[in-house]
Amino acid sequence: MLVKQNYYNYPKLNIYQVFLLNLLTQIVFLMKYIYLLLLSLSGICLLAQDFNTTLYYNPYANINWTGINQYKANLHTHTTHSDGFHDPHEVIDFYFHANYKILALSDHNLITYPWTKLDSINPTYENRNPISLDMLDVQGNELSASHHTGSLINTIAGDGANLDSALHVMDSINSLGIFYHPGRYWKIDSIYQSNQIYSPDWYVSHLQNHPKIAGLEVHNQGNRYPNDRILWDILLLRMMPHRNIWGFSNDDMHYCPDDCFKSYNIMLMDILNLSNFRNAIDNGAFFFAYEENGDGNSLVPSIDSIVVDEINKSISLYANNYIKINWISGIEGSDSLRKSKIIDSTAVFYYDSLTTPYVRAEIINYHGKIYTQAFSFCTKYSENLIDTICSGDTLFMHGNAYHQSGFYYDTLQSIYQCDSIINIELFVYPVTNVQFS
Repeated sequence: MLVKQNYYNYPKLNIYQVFLLNLLTQIVFLMKYIYLLLLSLSGICLLAQDFNTTLYYNPYANINWTGINQYKANLHTHTTHSDGFHDPHEVIDFYFHANYKILALSDHNLITYPWTKLDSINPTYENRNPISLDMLDVQGNELSASHHTGSLINTIAGDGANLDSALHVMDSINSLGIFYHPGRYWKIDSIYQSNQIYSPDWYVSHLQNHPKIAGLEVHNQGNRYPNDRILWDILLLRMMPHRNIWGFSNDDMHYCPDDCFKSYNIMLMDILNLSNFRNAIDNGAFFFAYEENGDGNSLVPSIDSIVVDEINKSISLYANNYIKINWISGIEGSDSLRKSKIIDSTAVFYYDSLTTPYVRAEIINYHGKIYTQAFSFCTKYSENLIDTICSGDTLFMHGNAYHQSGFYYDTLQSIYQCDSIINIELFVYPVTNVQFS
């Protein structure tokens, strides 16, 4: 904010003196504007705001696309150990025959694990050997006392009645957290007070305070909560680039075939093991998909590779079996009419003019969609100003006071944690004393 302060007190003038003073003032202002116009015509920038957008984080930067495997995963699954309709071994068999490679049984407040000792939970359950099935069994529990939250890997027991305490424990033991079906709690047509439970502020606070929460489901049991992607974009807009928030798509399977194979993740891993799975989650190296009539055959588009060119500031998607690509960044509309904002629909996205802190892609065909995780960006602004004051006046710029001619600059931190610079060239004109008789 620029503020000029003047300390002069002018004496009272008669009508003739006022007329002459006004005339002189108009002449001075006219000369000033002619001078500034000549400066602008000579190529000097009077008021210009430039920006430079650079890539901050690419979730696929470390992927070797020629040798990577793409493994289907469901990370939210129920059995008769809680409120599901099928025994654990039956659920495992369903996903095995649908070519899934990664499965987490996440019963409510219970740990259905390991697969090799399911009969110790209930003698009617049959054991399964994940190695012989060529599957990765991920330990899980859906903490269900408040906001349902998946605790995967180093899973904690119980219902998470005190969610903050449970999340602190998960942080301390390096568990993996996912906010399940946030659309059950956050409502697009609700008006929230600051920090009200399940408001965007609430999610921001919990994501900031609990680094082991990897993200949230944006597809659950097909498309049960379609506004979850809007909440995801709201959070990305507020927290990127300094806090990654990954999107997940899970069946939340209770009964098959109704709940099966419509929502899944595609993990990018060279070898199928728990360490690589955890790294893929931590780095965001996975896609996720929604297939309305999914039967296990994976008919949505496939992504062969993603190439980021930081010199030309472009992201190129190499995909198959698609009819449309949408690049999403930000929100448009207001209140209950909000929706995710489409900013481009080409296979190559140029981010040189992007001013929001992220972009993500949706690749679409008639069967459904496959989604990338969000790429984050840092936009640095540089604003150049020319201003004039009279001798004795002061120019205030972001808490600094200037009263001499010269070049000045100030470095500001943007809301996206990226520095911006303001440059100002200040001219100080001497005050001419005019006496009237």
